[in-house]
Amino acid sequence: MIRADQEQAASRLERLASQSSPFTEPEERIRIWERLHELRLPRSTEHSLVRVIAMQTDLTVQVVQQEQRRRAAAKIPAPVVPIAAAPEPEGSAATG
Repeated sequence: MIRADQEQAASRLERLASQSSPFTEPEERIRIWERLHELRLPRSTEHSLVRVIAMQTDLTVQVVQQEQRRRAAAKIPAPVVPIAAAPEPEGSAATG
């Protein structure tokens, strides 16, 4: 159990480093931030989280706002993907 906790902590640290890495594209940095915090990029360019996201991703507010405008123009918000999906109970089958 301790090893799993250590691996999870190490994985989170890697994601935190990636969210502000200059080698990671701004769009991906923002998606990493969204997954880590399980929040979506706000639609309003004046939302208080815009500055927080900019600071934590090492981007400018203008770059974060540019991503907001890009998403609004595409009309497809970036999905929030859970960091770790819960396994399905044994014996359950997908129905379709």
